[in-house]
Amino acid sequence: MNKEKGPWFEKRLHTAKPIKQCELCGLWFLIENLPGVATRKCVLSILAEFGVEAAKRKLRDYKPTHLYSEVKLCGFCSQIVLEQL
Repeated sequence: MNKEKGPWFEKRLHTAKPIKQCELCGLWFLIENLPGVATRKCVLSILAEFGVEAAKRKLRDYKPTHLYSEVKLCGFCSQIVLEQL
């Protein structure tokens, strides 16, 4: 997952609104633009299907309390998660 905030991040308008990363695609959004919610295990399972080795490792190593915690998703990634159900 890309942890870099992107070239636009430093140039964005300085507001007091916090931003957060979508857990599936890794893009940065205002928190109000992250409407989707899923478990971390669901997101890691999708990433593992896409062939992300780090996700496979995390699925093995994370404790259940961490796997079943809630994560935020952007609108596009929410659709991907809904298709998995």
